[in-house]
Amino acid sequence: MSISRPAPRYTYALIDGGEVTAVALLALTEAIEGVPTFQLGYAVMEARRGTGRAQRVAMAAINEICRGLRRNGIPKLYFEAVIDRENMSVYRVPWPRFRRARDPVSTSRRF
Repeated sequence: MSISRPAPRYTYALIDGGEVTAVALLALTEAIEGVPTFQLGYAVMEARRGTGRAQRVAMAAINEICRGLRRNGIPKLYFEAVIDRENMSVYRVPWPRFRRARDPVSTSRRF
């Protein structure tokens, strides 16, 4: 009998005054061209939206996973995010360091 292990998932949170105001989730998924790939998701408390928390928590999560992978000899990785075309607020989250889809991210770069 073969027992499969669930894919690793990592959750990061921004906490303000003891309250979680934003979370980012990274889930390891199928590699692209042999390069580790993580799905990225994030959420911000409705009352705290529009304050930069989405980008802050997502970038903190990405930086942390890059540091860990770099320490373990993994030089690059991909991030995937599914964006709902109806959710216009997601387009206001600035992602200046990601130029285009299918660009691997070097784990040695700090975001």
